[in-house]
Amino acid sequence: MLGSSSSAAAAISPPSQTQKYDVFLSYRGEDTRDNFITHLYAELIHLYDESMIYVVVLSENYASSTWCLKFTSNGSWELGPNRRHVSFYRLKTNASFFFNYVTGQNTLIEDIVKDILIKLKLNCSFLNDYQGMIGIDNHIEQIPLLHIESRRKTTIASAIYRKLATQFSFNSIILNVQQEIERFGLHHIQSKYRFELLGENNTSSGLCLSFDQRLKWTKALLVLDDVNNSDQLRDLIGKLSKFAPGSRIIVTSRDMQVLKNVKADGIYEVKEMNFHESLRLFCLNAFKQSYPLEGYVGLSENILNYAKRVPLALKVLGFLLCGRPKEAWESQLQKLDKLPENDIFEVLKLSYVELDEEQNEIFLDIACFYRGHLENVVLQTLDSCGFSSLIGIEVLKDRGLISIVESRIVMHDLIQEMGHEIVHQQCVNDPGKRSRLWKHREIYKVLRNNKGTDAIRCILLDICKIEKVQLHAETFKKMDNLRMMLFYKPYGVSKESNVILPAFLESLPDDLKFLRWDGFPQKSLPEDFFPDNLVKLYMPHSHLKQLWQRDKNLIQIPDLVNAQILKNLKSVHIPSNILQTTSGLTVLHGCSSLDMFVVGDCIMELPSSLQHLVGLEELSLCYCRELETIPSSIGSLSKLSKLDLTYCESLETFPSSIFKLKLKKLDLHGCSMLKNFPDILEPAETFVHINLTKTAIKELPSSLEYNLVALQTLCLKLCSDLVSLPNSVVNLNYLSEIDCSGCCSLTEIPNNIGSLSSLRKLSLQESNVVNLPESIANLSNLKSLDLSFCKRLECIPQLPSSLNQLLAYDCPSVGRMMPNSRLELSAISDNDIFIFHFTNSQELDETVCSNIGAEAFLRITRGAYRSLFFCFPGSAVPGRFPYRCTGSLVTMEKDSVDCPNNYRLFGFALCVVLGRVDMVIDNIICKLTFESDGHTHSLPISNFGNNYYCYGKGRDMLFIQDHTFIWTYPLHFRSIDNRVFDAQKFTFEFSEVCEDNCLSYLKSDVMVKESGVCPFYTI
Repeated sequence: MLGSSSSAAAAISPPSQTQKYDVFLSYRGEDTRDNFITHLYAELIHLYDESMIYVVVLSENYASSTWCLKFTSNGSWELGPNRRHVSFYRLKTNASFFFNYVTGQNTLIEDIVKDILIKLKLNCSFLNDYQGMIGIDNHIEQIPLLHIESRRKTTIASAIYRKLATQFSFNSIILNVQQEIERFGLHHIQSKYRFELLGENNTSSGLCLSFDQRLKWTKALLVLDDVNNSDQLRDLIGKLSKFAPGSRIIVTSRDMQVLKNVKADGIYEVKEMNFHESLRLFCLNAFKQSYPLEGYVGLSENILNYAKRVPLALKVLGFLLCGRPKEAWESQLQKLDKLPENDIFEVLKLSYVELDEEQNEIFLDIACFYRGHLENVVLQTLDSCGFSSLIGIEVLKDRGLISIVESRIVMHDLIQEMGHEIVHQQCVNDPGKRSRLWKHREIYKVLRNNKGTDAIRCILLDICKIEKVQLHAETFKKMDNLRMMLFYKPYGVSKESNVILPAFLESLPDDLKFLRWDGFPQKSLPEDFFPDNLVKLYMPHSHLKQLWQRDKNLIQIPDLVNAQILKNLKSVHIPSNILQTTSGLTVLHGCSSLDMFVVGDCIMELPSSLQHLVGLEELSLCYCRELETIPSSIGSLSKLSKLDLTYCESLETFPSSIFKLKLKKLDLHGCSMLKNFPDILEPAETFVHINLTKTAIKELPSSLEYNLVALQTLCLKLCSDLVSLPNSVVNLNYLSEIDCSGCCSLTEIPNNIGSLSSLRKLSLQESNVVNLPESIANLSNLKSLDLSFCKRLECIPQLPSSLNQLLAYDCPSVGRMMPNSRLELSAISDNDIFIFHFTNSQELDETVCSNIGAEAFLRITRGAYRSLFFCFPGSAVPGRFPYRCTGSLVTMEKDSVDCPNNYRLFGFALCVVLGRVDMVIDNIICKLTFESDGHTHSLPISNFGNNYYCYGKGRDMLFIQDHTFIWTYPLHFRSIDNRVFDAQKFTFEFSEVCEDNCLSYLKSDVMVKESGVCPFYTI
């Protein structure tokens, strides 16, 4: 990122040499070249001064090398030092725990590479995102405050966020708040930033209060861009007191008064770019370098004078002139010379004028309707209007008029305003003579006064915002060129439409390509409507009984027959009421272009003529509760890639021909009468996911093994009649997930399940499985095993070392659990979190509990996880905790800590034993304080479970015996006050949190029997 220069000459000089390499490695060859180094690099990168990170491999004789010491004295220590083959201090029993990184060369290498990649990602992502943003450093470094305001607000807010985000435990940025509120509502914005900050979905008020409670504990960064209403800002963030000390809230707005009204701690107004910054920005877009080509210096400086140092104008003009000869530059300068003084829109418009007619149309459509929308959706919509949308979008990107960010179309405020102004200038005083209408007040005037003309191409109207308006029978008669009409209600809004139709609407424009009318009040579309050009028809919640009354013989059924009428139709959404007068769709001949077909929930039968929809790509029969069968002709739909049969509650079977389709997912969720799964007669190589949740399936065919060769997930949730899984399922080489939760008739799983080499997740929750096969230990990729509420389960065998989540809530019959003897030999996991929840097993003996505690300590001391959580039956803090007490308060004096030299505090293992019978636990927290410099300081509160597990909707976490809870509190993953490393005393206070009636409080009657703390260290 380049700052401004003190002279014009310096400003246009070539850029300085950039760093060539990411990492430079320094080591002593005799000590390490035969083992450690050979694993890291095939060859040494020589030039350490061209590297971003300097890694030192510090061996016993490193200091004896003059060459090594020379580079160490010059290098910048980003990582290390890493000690190898050096004697470690002897650890006193039960004193504390240390990470031992001498367990193996491969493990050490993985840790180093991972740490380097994290640093490179943080470094490079910021630089890459802001290459070409001239002068941005000045604005970032000068901001010691919470709020900013300027025309470059979004760019600067994003840059600040990227630079500050790594300093906070939780962070969130919401761009274009005003636009997001208009499209999705205030609650959507709140939910979005709350989820990004703390992972809350906020589906209830109780969770919201929990969010506020937890937000007080952790420093957070929140950036809200483009807030134009102070009341909305207050509603968005609430009281500032709910944020933890050290949190930062950055708000941008074009209205200074908004920031003053909320009493911002400071307001920063971005200064205009200086000459050198302006020239550099223009050159980056015009020449793809930071200085002008020879002979273009004077021309470039003249361009700057007309652009008035407005960054957007500089960028657009740069794109416009890039690669053009001097004659083109001089021609553009002549055009600029004729423009009104200080009219930035006219400057920007030069790029628009260079577009061809179709590209102009695409640009205006985006400016008026599609800013912020998903690119692929916009491409489909523009294609349906007959445009070459892909080419058009690329041209607009090349001209700097739009960009694509996270798959959405982004357009600068000024460019959108320019587009709006172009449409406005088509007829200043009469909106009915403009090409596009999107403002509800203007649409109201046109509709009320019947002022529509053939100039109108597109209408986009929120029918809940407009004033009540009575349409004329001939309202649309003069709009001959109308190609898109969208009368919609925002998602989730139940308000009635304010658009009132006459007794009968006489006509709609025949040029319509895209028609959407939510809640259309008439029983059919106008008889005088010839939809030859119709590509998309979307009529949700309408009163239609038929589409149009062209053939008197088709009055009682939806007419999709006439190829001359529907030859271009690609998408149809039919509401349920249009099918209430018929048992099925009888004729579908001629609709060969149809690629999306969504029917309502009243259809009872699909016709065999379904096979004529050869272009059909998506068929939705969701909630067709009366549909009993699927015709075998469905196998002829060679292009069908999406089929939704969910909640077809009368469906008893489906044809095997369905496996001829190119589906990736077969979803039969909620087909409660479905008992038979047909044999698969030929390989179905595209089927990846099968969902049979809540079906009446009793068994699966053995042909799964041979023909569902690509199957990855098999969901059998709540299949209460399922008795067993076929043994052939173990031969599905790509199967990664099996979900049999709620299969109450299931008593066993295949003995050779260990053959599923790709299986990562297995759920047997609420099944009646009695024993697990020993072969489960061979599932080398298994990450998650859920045995919760398996009331009859008696024994848990040895589990695979790859496992990082075991959920076994409320398993009262388990009396044996085999120790994980393979754990010590396994490679360190690269997973962030390890979870072991095993509750209410009264048959478990003390030896098993002791083994679980030993495994917890082994995993902690190996430092394999960012966070670790253990819960299991037990009445005492394990003996390896050196600091323990009866009750909830543990203190740790520095003088009592035996920490060898060259080691530093890395974190704590925390333990608490809760001993009340029939106790409902919501969460356990630990308040940490330390004394340093004569003052008491607080660390962020540590909680056992609120972020890391879900007990199950509607279930209370009931513990009927004493339980031990162990979890980690690592310091290096948090925004920690560095004074903690010089602390003289630590205090840990444990308590249990209850959330009841939407209030979060500490339970006073919970008996904390014991608590303990164990510090752990690293080099």
